[in-house]
Amino acid sequence: MKFNQELTLLPNLGTRFSPHYVEKSIHELTYQEDLSTEKEDVYEADFNEESIIIDLDKLEIAIAKKYRRNRRNSMDLSFAISDITKENSEIVLVEYRLNYRITCNLIKVDLDNKVKFSRRYTKFFYNIPIHKKKYFIFQSKLVPEFRRRLMRMNPACSPEYVACSIQDIADKFFK
Repeated sequence: MKFNQELTLLPNLGTRFSPHYVEKSIHELTYQEDLSTEKEDVYEADFNEESIIIDLDKLEIAIAKKYRRNRRNSMDLSFAISDITKENSEIVLVEYRLNYRITCNLIKVDLDNKVKFSRRYTKFFYNIPIHKKKYFIFQSKLVPEFRRRLMRMNPACSPEYVACSIQDIADKFFK
């Protein structure tokens, strides 16, 4: 299954939450999330500039303001994928961890909360299933370390959590 922009933009979140800019280019959001000075992974990522995704952090800000409550943790972005026939589709949840250098800073409870609240919003705005795997993006040179960390976490981390690089996501869903 591959990226489906039409389905991603279907709930019209950009209009419903217009001052919050919840619809963004995936390249732009990736660039913003990487606070390093090199940004080597960002420049190497092979995304189409016109690939528009949903910025879940901005969506959470908008919803928190609307209901006058504190912000909750959420994944960074979501987008729709579908097969060639467009009969089967799912929503993919992605979290950027590009600035993580030390594996022990990865905490299971934080990951679980991000997934939990993001699933709620995604189910509310889209009437399609959520992709089984949840993707956590790290710098490409650190991905093997973070994969081991997710596998060895105690208490055990969900097997649905996948550590990968930006290019892995681009190859899997955007090419």
